[in-house]
Parts: sequence; structure tokens; C-alpha cells
Amino acid sequence: MLGTLKRREHIKHSKFFECSCARCRDPTELGTYASAFRCPRCAGRVLPSAPLDPAALWHCVDNNCQYVMTAPSVQLLLKRLTDEYEQIDANDVRGFEGFLHKYRNVIHNTHYLCLSAKHSLSQLYGKVADYMIHVMPESELNRKIEICRDLMKAFDIIEPGYSRLRGVTLYELHAPLMILTTRDFEKKAITKDNLRTRLKECLIHGIVRINKMVEQGSCIVCLSPAIQKCSGCQNVHYCSKDHQKQDWKQHKFQCTPARVKENEKYGRYLEATRDIKAGDIVLKEKPLITGPAQVTPPVCLGCYKLLEEGKIVSCEKCGWPFCSADCILKEEHDPECHYTQQRGEKCITVLRCLYQRDHNKKLWDKIQALQSHCEDRKNTDKWNNDKKMVADFIWKFFKLEGTFSEEEIMKCCGILQINGHEVPLLEPEYVALFDRISMVEHNCRANCNKSFTSQGDIILCAGVNISSGSHITVCYTDPMWGTEARRHHLADSKFFECTCERCSDVTELGTMYSAVKCKKKDCKGYLLPDTFIVPILHKTKNPNPETRNLDNKFWKCNSCQDSVSDAIIQQLVQDIGRELSIMPKGDPEACERFIAHCSGYLHPSHFYMIDVSLALAQMIGQEVEQGLAMVTDDRLLLKTQLCKKIGELLETLAPAETRLRGTLLFELHAAESRKILLESAQLLRHEPPELPEGRLNRQARINLIQMDELIKNLSAALPSPM
Repeated sequence: MLGTLKRREHIKHSKFFECSCARCRDPTELGTYASAFRCPRCAGRVLPSAPLDPAALWHCVDNNCQYVMTAPSVQLLLKRLTDEYEQIDANDVRGFEGFLHKYRNVIHNTHYLCLSAKHSLSQLYGKVADYMIHVMPESELNRKIEICRDLMKAFDIIEPGYSRLRGVTLYELHAPLMILTTRDFEKKAITKDNLRTRLKECLIHGIVRINKMVEQGSCIVCLSPAIQKCSGCQNVHYCSKDHQKQDWKQHKFQCTPARVKENEKYGRYLEATRDIKAGDIVLKEKPLITGPAQVTPPVCLGCYKLLEEGKIVSCEKCGWPFCSADCILKEEHDPECHYTQQRGEKCITVLRCLYQRDHNKKLWDKIQALQSHCEDRKNTDKWNNDKKMVADFIWKFFKLEGTFSEEEIMKCCGILQINGHEVPLLEPEYVALFDRISMVEHNCRANCNKSFTSQGDIILCAGVNISSGSHITVCYTDPMWGTEARRHHLADSKFFECTCERCSDVTELGTMYSAVKCKKKDCKGYLLPDTFIVPILHKTKNPNPETRNLDNKFWKCNSCQDSVSDAIIQQLVQDIGRELSIMPKGDPEACERFIAHCSGYLHPSHFYMIDVSLALAQMIGQEVEQGLAMVTDDRLLLKTQLCKKIGELLETLAPAETRLRGTLLFELHAAESRKILLESAQLLRHEPPELPEGRLNRQARINLIQMDELIKNLSAALPSPM
């Protein structure tokens, strides 16, 4: 790593010859500038005029400033810098960082003294007190990654191939990459971040105490057992109203960072009351009502698990089946037990809503305040089906015809359809109704995402930074669908036509996510409609049929301006959709055939291409039991390229979709980290165990085995692709 002057001096005194290799002859040292100084006049690069002559002048080679340094001045400056560098303690991270900062305007950032300092830092970050790898913050992990990449750029030139320096640096690079991506993947499992962030000053002194307080429910003020929680954020316990008031001065800054507002356009919605950072919890609440989905196999009405034959316990009062005696005693079962012994899962959740009218007025009022879209739903197939399968069933089988009116029953059906959340904690999913979460408006490029705790509470989390005064939004549909599919789904299920920024832009924010290839000869353009914002006939009040006449809608090429009718485009997309639906599941070769075939018809970022590319990225490494260990380099490269491409697309289309982005990061880290670690082991494979590099080689191989096992276990926990 030494500069030319020092290298040639060392070789002359130890090996008794004067080197004149390509690097020594080149003032830039093969473009690394490993001996360059910064010009004090223009901040340009000062290099030797004749590198093989130790008495030669040094000139600034930038900006024509004519600055010159004599050889003695260079030697004196080098000695001063070297003396100061050698005074730094070998384990002093701040010392090396301070040296780099102090002389950033004196020597080039790839000067050999800078490289030497960075080489030390690459090994100190993660291994010395205060900088242990598993507790390093993201900024320090990223700093380690930055340093390693800087070193690799230089080492690729001055010590290419299977070198010790490159092997050691690659080993140091893999660790922060793995930890950062693993942390991102695991973030969704952490539900107490907001509280722990607020109490960060206590972490060093009382982490055990805080964890106990959070998990067991202790008053934030006095630490005595407490059941009551802050109604705003549901994160903090209090033993009394007095202690809640006492803590409010501090807690108000960490409580729910959103408030309910109302206007004619959106009705009720949530607005950020302060700047919210990506990852912060915006809202957390317990469900108002839970129950089985309308279409479901027989499930326990206490915990919603599938009932197993031979393991069914019936309620003695009503006969409803449960998985255990404990579930029979749950208060959620009271409504159906109260009314009848008849069975029929389709109406259970509606019945639980109706029950509150006479037994919990406060809860009933909250349910009734939610949107039902009864006028929009009337005379639709879903309305007629609910009237027959739910309303008639409640009247006839539960003998409640005089108790609940059709209006009350159908309104509850609508409230559940519009506001119900499918909770994916069990198979099958069950339905939950929430209060404030139901006020969050839709946007196809939302700024928040939702998840659930193990207990079924809902968590609304910021997926991006949200500025004060911004609307809090989630996506009611699948953001990975194309615009037409999203808009039709929203019209069918939520009874509104989306006109968000993404839906209004035919390029879908420049991604060409719905674009079709122009088939005109020699044209490289893509077909797009004039607009996606057309009335959806059966959902629009007083619609004009001509506006949805497929013969009057065209897709135009963005290059040659050729037009194709909407009917032709729809037929093409439907045909490709059918091809996708019959494609063999879990077959990476089928995915590659699909991509190759459809690339002649669709934009590379078309939603069908991305759907299959995502599945392919997840499949690579899952074909055999050994996982990534048996994957070839070209397949690993393909996996990495697919993950990066889809990740970049998501940052544009759906930045708040952290679950999918986290999965992609895991797949990417699995491919990149293993490749880097394997290369490190290969570079160091001939080093003897007596040397530090030999010990690193042994550890790298151990880490490879552990990494393969980790990736195998975590991959098994991910949903199966396609």
C-alpha cells in the first residue's frame, strides 16, 4: 500500500535494486493517486513530474494553477504526516477517523496513508469496544461498508487477483452487509420500537427492566403492575389517571403522531401532526370486532383455527364447535351463544356487530360511524347474496326477524366489507374491524403500511418519511397490480374510483408498468393509453356509456404515434394472463421461458414481467436442499440483478411496501453476502493458520456453513413464490 517514493526506497535498501515497473513509472500510480497531495491553491492533485527521480519537482496537474513543491518539501511533509499517523493507537477508531478528517485537504483521499488508515478502520469497526459489529448503528455499519468498498477499488488496481489484502477486505465487507439486511428483514417482528425509542436514554442502564415493563404491563411512571394503556398509542401502561396526567408532558411528543380531520372530498381522514420518520409507528389499536370470514371452512369461534376432526369441543349452551374449553369461555362467543344454537359461519361476524346495539352502546356507535356504502351496494350481486345468505339466515334460523331490521343487517354487512381487515395470522384468515385505522385514506403510492401483532392488534407504520400536515395513506389494493386492475378492484370492493398520482400517470411514475410493445416494424416504442381515468360503468353515477366504449379508446405508441384499439390490448393482456395462470408452480425454467416469450410483447417492467421476475428471484436457491451453496455464479448474478431491479421499481411505485422490500433485501443479501464471503475464503485459502489471514480463512469457511443454514431456515419461513 505504500506510495512510490516509499516503495522504491524500501526496495532499494532491502533488495538492492531500483524498481521501474509500470506503477512506479506512472505519476498517478495506475490511476489510484496513492501518492497525490492536495494543492493548497486550487485543491487539485499534486503529482511528481518524474516519479523515478526522488529529486524531481511536484506539480499541480489541475486547473492550470502552476503550483510547485520541491522534493525536500514533499519529504518533510511526508515525514510529518507519517510521524503523526504512527502515533495513533492501533485500536483507536476515532484516532484514524480524526486523521482522515484533519488531512482531507492535504492529501488525496486515496493517498497511501488514507488507505492505510481505512484498512485499519475496516478491521476495527466491529471488533473493538464501543464498535462491536452486532450493536453498531446503521451509520457505522454503512461507514464500514463505504471504507471496504473504497479499499476494494484501490486493491483491484494495485493488488488484483487472489491477494491477501482483497481477501481480508472482502471478509470485512460481508459482515455489515449481512447484518444490515438481516435487520431490515427482521424489523417487521419488532412491535415495541416506538416505546423503546422514547426511552433510549434508559437502554444502557436498564434494558432488562424496560423489556419487562413493556411485555408484562407496568406503569411508565412508578413501574407498578398496570392494565390500562394510553388510548392514543396503545404503547404505554398507566396504573392510574393521575400518573397518565403526570406523564403527559413527556408522552405527548411520542404519542400518536396523527389526528382525525374531515372535509367534503375525503370525509374523515388522518393527518400527520409532526414529522414522522420512516419506520415509526403511526397508530396501533385493538380490534372492535373479530370473527370468521364470510367464506370459510369450519373454524373455532374463539381463536379462528381450523377445527380438526376428533378434537372438537361443543359449547353446552348453544352447541357451537370449538377447539378447546378455553375458547368457549371467550367473550367474543357471547353474541351467537346468546341468540341461538343454530350454525352458520357466514353471519357470525355480522351477528357480533349487531349484538353490540343492545349490549355495548359505545362500541355500537363506533361501528355505525364507519362507512357502509349501502346506496352504492344496493342491487349488486354482493348485496343480493348478503340479503339471502346473511339477513335471511339471521331472521329465520336465529329467530330474530323482529329484532334487527334489514337496514341494520345490511349496513353491518357493508361496514365489514368496506372496513374489514383480513388478519393473516392463521389459515384461514379471519376478519377484524378497527376504529381509527378505518379513517386512513387510500393512495396507490401510500406512505404507510399495516401489519399485525401476534395478538391481532393492527399496527400502522410509516414506510417513508412523512412531513407534518401530510395525509396518512395506505394502499387498499395490491400495489403490484397494473392501474386498470387496481382501479376496478377499488370500484368493486370499496366503491370509489381512484385518481391518485400513480393512476393519473399512464407511465405509472415513469416505470411503464402497464406498457405494451409497439408491433410496428422497426419501432422500439411502447403503447400507452391517453388516460386510465375513465368512468367504470357500473360504479359511476349517471355514467356516459360512450366513455367506456372500447372501440373509442386507443393505446398510442410513444415513439411512432401508431394507435391500437383498447380491445386488442385487453385481449393480449388476457391471453398472457391465462398463460401465466397455467404456468407450472415453483418452476424457475418456466419463469425464464415466460419472461423470454413475453419480452416480445411487454415492457421489461410490465406488471406481469415483474410478477414472474419476483417469483424467479425467490426460486433461485430453493431448487435443491443445499440452497445457494449449489447455485452457479451466473444464477447468483441473475438473482442479484432481479432483486435490485424490482427493489428500485418498488422504491418508485410502492416505497411503503416494506414487507415485500424486506423480502427482496433478504434475497439480495443472501446472494451477495455468500458470494463475497466465498470469494474471501478463496483468496485466503493458501494462508497458513499461524497467520491472521489464515485464521480469517478458517473463520470465513465456518461462516459460510452458518450462513447457508441461516439462509435455509429463513427462506423456509418466507411465502412460497407463485
